[in-house]
Amino acid sequence: MSNNKHHILINDTYILGSKIGRGSFGEVYLGKHKHKGTKVAIKLEPLESKSHILQHEYQVYRDIYNPNTGICKYHYFGLEDDYAVLVVDLLGKSLGSLLARCYGTFSLKTVLMIADQMISRLEFLHENNYIHRDLKPDNMMIGREQLNNQIFLIDYGLAKKYRDDTGRHISFKKGGKMVGTARYASINSHQGYQLSRRDDLISLGYILIYFLKGKLPWQKVKGTTKHEKYDNIASLKQTFTLNTICADLPKEFYRFMTYCTNLNFFDTPNYQYLRNQFKCLFRRQKFTYDLVFDWVGVNMEPKGYYQLPTDGRNDGGRLKIEK
Repeated sequence: MSNNKHHILINDTYILGSKIGRGSFGEVYLGKHKHKGTKVAIKLEPLESKSHILQHEYQVYRDIYNPNTGICKYHYFGLEDDYAVLVVDLLGKSLGSLLARCYGTFSLKTVLMIADQMISRLEFLHENNYIHRDLKPDNMMIGREQLNNQIFLIDYGLAKKYRDDTGRHISFKKGGKMVGTARYASINSHQGYQLSRRDDLISLGYILIYFLKGKLPWQKVKGTTKHEKYDNIASLKQTFTLNTICADLPKEFYRFMTYCTNLNFFDTPNYQYLRNQFKCLFRRQKFTYDLVFDWVGVNMEPKGYYQLPTDGRNDGGRLKIEK
């Protein structure tokens, strides 16, 4: 990172601004192109980290990026001082954040429009040989300004190739650790099974139910350790039937979950069948597919500034991440 009087520069191109988020890899900062003024998101991961998540995420972006597919564009990846740096398009707010602003639930119309886009996002990802493995509301973000009715799937740090370039599928294995976010992870993940396409869809199903109900039965489960908490969540997931989980919801949600949980490890999901289930419900409710979501009118812009913070974090152009 170079220090250009008043700014920290990434690759002598992107001005580093204020922190707007964090993840398992490190921190996310607001940024902008120093000439074009285009806003971006800058992700920083300390090189001392052994996970190398950003490098992996960059490789996934490089493999799958295609315009107008709900995958944000990457602009730069490299090493700057003591950090790995990934620069991507700046998006709007996450669906998790928007859910809170909408008083904890989304309307049926909004959930059905989310489902339509997210099934397509997963279909695109799967067609490009990857599974996401960490579906959650915070990893679904809307675009900014005129793209605020488009949902983007983000955070590919845990994404994995489930088949190689020749089309050969990975083998089924047991004995692994749970992958993903416990609240939305499939029972297969809790049991340490190798994940496949079905598990992304099961997680999406849990998320859609959560959006409608504002809660899941295992949401407030606790444990003395993280491992115990995850075990308790897994036990509850196996205790509750899909009829119970989908109680008071339109039958299409039960059908979605039943179809996804009955898929075998190697199966190719019928994404069009799943979309059609929700489209039939949408028409039956006589909704208009106008992409007017519940969050329309909510302020989408992240707050931040482009000048270097003046709280002592400027160290010759080297950024010190807050612990």
